[in-house]
Amino acid sequence: MPIVRQKPGKDNPLGKVKFLFPNSFDIYFHDTNQKYLFDRDQRAFSHGCIRLGDP
Repeated sequence: MPIVRQKPGKDNPLGKVKFLFPNSFDIYFHDTNQKYLFDRDQRAFSHGCIRLGDP
């Protein structure tokens, strides 16, 4: 299976900051460049990720 990586930058949905905490579930927190999504009632845009509005 190929490894897919997106380069950092203003268009990267993970934003500028990623917080890694040791856990067996590969869960981490990350910034987002799509701040407008926090204004919506529906919040399931991250596919299981946890986005931070103000990291």
